[in-house]
Amino acid sequence: MSNYDDVLRCADGQLGCDWNADPTREEAFKLWNVSFSAAPKQNVTVGHTWTRESEWKESAYVEKEKTATKFGLKAHDVKWGTTFANDKFAVSAAGQLLKENDWTVNASGAYETKPAKKEWKATGSATVTSPDFSGVKAHINLDSEHNEKSEWKVNAKLNLNIQKDHNVGVSTEHDTKTFKKIFAQATTRDGDNVYWARANVLTHSFHAGCMQTYKNFAHSYDVEYNATKDFKGFQGQPVVVTAGGRYTLSDQTSFTYNGTAGEHLAANAAFKHKVDSHWTVGAHQHFDGARLSGKRNPYDLGFEVEYKL
Repeated sequence: MSNYDDVLRCADGQLGCDWNADPTREEAFKLWNVSFSAAPKQNVTVGHTWTRESEWKESAYVEKEKTATKFGLKAHDVKWGTTFANDKFAVSAAGQLLKENDWTVNASGAYETKPAKKEWKATGSATVTSPDFSGVKAHINLDSEHNEKSEWKVNAKLNLNIQKDHNVGVSTEHDTKTFKKIFAQATTRDGDNVYWARANVLTHSFHAGCMQTYKNFAHSYDVEYNATKDFKGFQGQPVVVTAGGRYTLSDQTSFTYNGTAGEHLAANAAFKHKVDSHWTVGAHQHFDGARLSGKRNPYDLGFEVEYKL
């Protein structure tokens, strides 16, 4: 599969980059994340997650807890899912609509409600994969979202996989009135190494980078040039440099990192260790240089525990 989001998913993970995230909204930091999951029988999964989060609000940290229990079932070639959380309920279904003459169409739908806030949203998506046309395969993703405010969000993504090693794609988001996001990217693969050029059309930012993969580690590098007037990056220039990587330290332990040199310096690091076939533990630390001039602590430290039956 070469869906638009999948082409550079590994590199973006190493760089700590999420192009679909809202840049105006900061996600709550996970101080503790404890999860338990099991597959008691074929085509059945259950899981529970407990999370303690921290948010910076009105010059102070505010902590809160979140819980979620998920149940998954595959029946009649459809994957069904339910979520019971402390603040919401959700149901979902996903399956294959068509597989004929090398055409594949998958679809999914979901409904989520937050009774306390009187909020709800319904989502639907479809993924279309074409046959091979003289070495070119098209991968199309269509997603829509509708909520209690009668707001719509529509995403359309197209990726053309050319001769297996090359990809050209575009990704858009529209609210039925105007475009909210327009991305474009082109990549080429040389063995296990990937090289790319991409752009955020609406923010006038242009990127070039690569991911170098070796036996036990991989590094990714990305350089951004922003043509927006008065944009400030590294040393006051319209340039931002990001580097990241992942090391396999042993069969049980891995280490990931990334750092950004923009208007401010930022860095992230995370360790994961597999204790045995059931237990995995981890720790992650973050530094944000933009906080040095304020009251907020520039360092965050979090932990995670995972149990799989």
